[in-house]
Amino acid sequence: MVELAVWRSVVDSHQRYIGRGVLESGPIAASTSGGAAVTDESVILFAPLQEVKAAYSNVAPAAVDPRMLARRAQHFAEAMHFGVDQPTAMRRLHKASGQLANPDGLEGLLVRVLDTAITLTGADFGNVQLVDPATGALRIVTQLGFDTDFLDYFAIVDDAASTCGRAAKTGGQVLVTDTRVDPSYTPHRTVAEAAHFLAVQSTPMFTYSGELIGMVSTHFQRPHRPSDQELRVIGLFSDVAGEALASQLGAAHGLDPIGRALVTALLAPTNGSREPILIPPAESQAPPLLTDNPTGPANRLLGHPTSEETSAASPSAPQAPNANVKAVSVLLRERFGLGC
Repeated sequence: MVELAVWRSVVDSHQRYIGRGVLESGPIAASTSGGAAVTDESVILFAPLQEVKAAYSNVAPAAVDPRMLARRAQHFAEAMHFGVDQPTAMRRLHKASGQLANPDGLEGLLVRVLDTAITLTGADFGNVQLVDPATGALRIVTQLGFDTDFLDYFAIVDDAASTCGRAAKTGGQVLVTDTRVDPSYTPHRTVAEAAHFLAVQSTPMFTYSGELIGMVSTHFQRPHRPSDQELRVIGLFSDVAGEALASQLGAAHGLDPIGRALVTALLAPTNGSREPILIPPAESQAPPLLTDNPTGPANRLLGHPTSEETSAASPSAPQAPNANVKAVSVLLRERFGLGC
């Protein structure tokens, strides 16, 4: 990472982004030789994040495309084969996806997504963009290691001229192993040089049903190509992240509960207590219960009411437990060794 020379507050340099007097996550910033501020902790850019959140609250979710669902089914079937063939990589994925359990709201989730993606790829810096549903553009909402010049330059991406823009257009990962020689990065070479990175990968984050929700990009100070296995793991991690972010934004679709259970158990089956991690579905679909105790701690984390809340809301309404995720997780663990 860029050497941090002079420690100082980030408030002035990021005022136009955060729209507040302080950063809640408490990052430290430093001045580079150019005078712009960079951080050594992930930073939430509050102003664009609030605008994206407001846009999702005013835009109805797009209809699910059956063709996209078919492609996603094939994608997750391939993930199953990958898990069987590469159990060590799958365990690494499960450890990574476990970092997304029980975040402190959308802001906390964004920080975890970026920090985990940087760790998975061994990168030096990175950023997370969310799709603005009002415009279709990508907007940076979380970043680590960049100054205001970079953030200004890539604040809004609405074309395919950059790695993240191409990844959004094609729906696949885009990798530039050396910005100095890759022709596609010629328009941005000066920006990359000023930001001190020579390689970048961008991975799209989709919901389970296939809607693009955002992009996670990680950057390297030296020419670098992540291994095929690393790229596959970060791609599957981005599936979990995309669904989690969509749920926080109210953009997740209600899917068949068995299919949802299968995907969740495959990609993010357990946390430290061996209970399956479940990403809450859209509000129109009640979250499946993880245990036979509908008001127990594990189910409370998924948004199920406490016993007191249940009694107050509907004293006589029974709670029908649904152990789909747990059952599928056990099946994958016993039959294929996944999630161990």
